[in-house]
Amino acid sequence: LKTIQETMMFQLMKSLGTSGYMGMGNEWGDTPCKYWTQGSFEPVEEISGSAMADKYLVGRNPCYACSIGCARVIDVKESSDPRFNIGRTHGPEYETLPAFGGLILNKDLESIFYANQLCNEYGLDTISCGSVIAYCYLLFDRKLLKDEDLDGIQPEWGTIEPAFMLIEKIAKRQGIVDLLAKGDDAVGAYFRPEAEQLAVHIN
Repeated sequence: LKTIQETMMFQLMKSLGTSGYMGMGNEWGDTPCKYWTQGSFEPVEEISGSAMADKYLVGRNPCYACSIGCARVIDVKESSDPRFNIGRTHGPEYETLPAFGGLILNKDLESIFYANQLCNEYGLDTISCGSVIAYCYLLFDRKLLKDEDLDGIQPEWGTIEPAFMLIEKIAKRQGIVDLLAKGDDAVGAYFRPEAEQLAVHIN
C-alpha cells in the first residue's frame, strides 16, 4: 500500500479523481470532442478535475477499503443559474465531463454537474446518453436532423440547453427521441448513410 501511495497516479486520482485525466488526455489528443471529430478542446481547463477541485470539491466517496477515494463529492449552491444549485451530491466522473462537455463543445462546468444530476435522477448512463445526444448534435449540424424532428429543439455546438431537454425526452421516451433511448446504433441505422460515422456502439 505504501508503494502504491507513492505513485504519481495514486496522487492524481486522490486529488482530482478520474476527472484528473481531462488535462492529460487533452495534451495527448485523447479528449473526445465534437462527437469524436476532434481530439482536443481548447477550454478544457474550465471543465477539468482541477476546476472541480478548486471550487466545488467538499469530500470523497471511496469504495470499501480503498485509500484513493477517486469518487468526488461536490457542493454547488451559488450558481448564477438556480437550476444548477444542486447542493451536495456526487460529482461527475471523467467520462461524464467529455460526454456533456467536449463532445458538444460545452465549457460550462456547472451545467455538466446538472446534466450528470439529471441522468442520475432518471437512471440514465451518462456515457451512452451523452454519446447519443452528441450524435444528434452532429446530425443536426449536417442537416440530417432538423429541429422539427425534435419538437423544436436545436442542438447546436457549444449549447447545453438542448442536451437538458433531450435527457428529459430520452427518459420519457417522447417522440423521435424514443429512438435515441435505443442508443447510437439505432440512431445510426435510422439516419443512414451516416451510420458509418458512429463512434460508439453499445449493444
